[in-house]
Amino acid sequence: MNLFLLSKSARRSAKYQCNVHVNKMLLEAVQMLYTAWYVNRKSLPSMHRPLKPFKKIRNHNHPMARWVRKTKNNYRFTLRHAFALAKEYYQRSKKKIKKEHACVAHLQRLEEWGFPEKETSETYIAKDDLYAIIDVPKGVSPFPLCFGKEREKYLVKRNGKYSATYSYRSYYKSKEETMKTRFEYPAEKPYFLK
Repeated sequence: MNLFLLSKSARRSAKYQCNVHVNKMLLEAVQMLYTAWYVNRKSLPSMHRPLKPFKKIRNHNHPMARWVRKTKNNYRFTLRHAFALAKEYYQRSKKKIKKEHACVAHLQRLEEWGFPEKETSETYIAKDDLYAIIDVPKGVSPFPLCFGKEREKYLVKRNGKYSATYSYRSYYKSKEETMKTRFEYPAEKPYFLK
């Protein structure tokens, strides 16, 4: 589970992702948005549309999953980012008959439901999570830096503080090197990968 924050803008962050990640990260964003409902509320709102909801992710205590459900602004940013990823998916589709991603209907439902105010309390206590407080989208809480065990080599500080976008760009650049055949863009690569 992750959100690759390659820009403070939800739209630009989606645009900067390679084709493979546009689809993968869209699915992960929808899973985390649904998980916000499963964790924060005792039940889901009524469903007027016959969509089967995503299941709660197994790792619902992942720092990014907790971040998405922490505040209304975090949830809304994730929703905007997911809609932007869906738009990228549609625009980059090479199929003769373009269809919008199946997740769009779920995003519309999640947007209609709004932020799930907490009816339950968080019981998980984070151990060694790391958060960036600069270069984050306006109005959101400090952004988790989720890079796994080797996170130190991706962390970027600006003015002595961890930068969300610069750290995620550093991480993303390392992925380009390990995923050479799958790291494709419809046109030009983002400037930070050149």
